[in-house]
Amino acid sequence: MTTTTLPATGVLRRRALDILARLDVTLEEGDDLHARTPITGETLLGLTAATPADADEAIEAAHEAFLAWRTVPAPRRGEVVRRLAELLREHTLSAPCSETLPGPAGLRRACPWPGHAP
Repeated sequence: MTTTTLPATGVLRRRALDILARLDVTLEEGDDLHARTPITGETLLGLTAATPADADEAIEAAHEAFLAWRTVPAPRRGEVVRRLAELLREHTLSAPCSETLPGPAGLRRACPWPGHAP
């Protein structure tokens, strides 16, 4: 039986922050909420909760984006969505797709995209 060494919490934290940075997401770290690793339950990131004003601003921005998006002709929206799916597949497949976790069943984390084997 092959056993995979699971990444340490610090490694997972760096991976999470790297992914968020590539998505151009900035976090305001704080102590209101905690993102935890399911492996050990340790905290990966401490986060600041949004204020009601933050939520209102996000809702307004999403509404404005929706109003603009719905004016785009359906065939063009379809092209954009297809391209997004292609990009997700490309970038998902660049990362390890499957790993065997230690334990009695040797659980495997499967690929998120049907038809893509590890």
